[in-house]
Amino acid sequence: MMTRDWKRRVVITGIGVVSPMGIGAEAFWDGLSRGVSGIDDISRFDTMSFRSKRAAIVQDFECGKMLGRKECWSGSRSVSFALAAAKSALDHAGIEITSENQSSIGVSLGTTLACLNLMAKLDQQALREGPRTTDPALFPDTGVSAPACRISIMFGMRAFNVTLSNGATSGLDAIHYGVDAVRKGYAHTVLAGGMEEICKESFIGVYAQGLLSPGEIGEEEMCRPFDRRRSGTILGEGCAIVVLEDLEHARARGAHIWAEVIGYGTAFDPTASLSDGGGEAGCRAMRLALKDSAVMPDQVDLVFSNANSGRIGDIAESDALRCVFGQSSNLFVTATKSMLGESYSASGALQIAACAMAMEHGIIPPTINCEEPDPKCQVRQLVREPHETSIRIALANSSGWAGNAASLVLSTSDL
Repeated sequence: MMTRDWKRRVVITGIGVVSPMGIGAEAFWDGLSRGVSGIDDISRFDTMSFRSKRAAIVQDFECGKMLGRKECWSGSRSVSFALAAAKSALDHAGIEITSENQSSIGVSLGTTLACLNLMAKLDQQALREGPRTTDPALFPDTGVSAPACRISIMFGMRAFNVTLSNGATSGLDAIHYGVDAVRKGYAHTVLAGGMEEICKESFIGVYAQGLLSPGEIGEEEMCRPFDRRRSGTILGEGCAIVVLEDLEHARARGAHIWAEVIGYGTAFDPTASLSDGGGEAGCRAMRLALKDSAVMPDQVDLVFSNANSGRIGDIAESDALRCVFGQSSNLFVTATKSMLGESYSASGALQIAACAMAMEHGIIPPTINCEEPDPKCQVRQLVREPHETSIRIALANSSGWAGNAASLVLSTSDL
């Protein structure tokens, strides 16, 4: 293994999740590790005019029960997701924000379509009913920066507040930003992650591009990564926030350490099509992440793949995995989007939450619904049942329909 020369090591000490599996890290992990699908019929809006009628939606979510009604006054479901996940992460890490530490705690959140529904409501009021009847309370939360800002305002974090809006890689990008901030000493603790919500507007946009699984006659739509019967992805939603902390600071307060973030890589392919997630950019992102981590490909135990049941994207990622790892017999691969759907900016953060918990528990969550592996997706050791094994180094991938790709590497070595 090559040597690293960093001023500070950054570790994950808390995990907060709002997901189709449930609220909180434990509920999330329980469902994921057992291979439970979070995909169900859509009930939040009418799907009569669409062939696609299913999604991985957060069910029975009541922000008021977690945070109190006054804190959840926002009309944005995205903001509520972010606030609940942030509180869950802080509780999980055992952190209380006080006047002594608030200037050393920052927020870095990735999202792209978070407030699209609220923007549509404001637009409808302003254009159809006129400015005199427009609800002024809607406007502050229509920007993509609203969820992160609301977290900082509610909990009193003052180090910095950043929103990254970079499509599907936003969650991993935001976590990397937080890691970099801790390494450079801008903060000793950062809440970082990604979030996204499903609304009718975002559903229509993805549906119109032909990216969603239409299902088969007499069958429900399924997310089938690397399966020859895959017909498109299924949308998901949720929020995952991890607490990133300087290792020495975490040790000093006796925090439980889940994993260390040791590397990141990102790349872009301007020639990628809407359905070509991963591919050449994914290959470069993984290689850059391994270089940044000072890790050789044969030292990686597990890849949380981006595979989302895309017709072309799954092939592109399988090619990228072979490009980077060859025929390594040590490498396991899993695709948790088979249970969580494609939640765009939230996906990378959900992958990291799952990755850290998999490393802690020594269990790889399965790829469900891949019953007939596609010969064009030659993925060695694709985990299709929960698998117990030691995981010391793991890599998580995110890639988007427009050409972005990012990879983040976690380690439990030397902790």
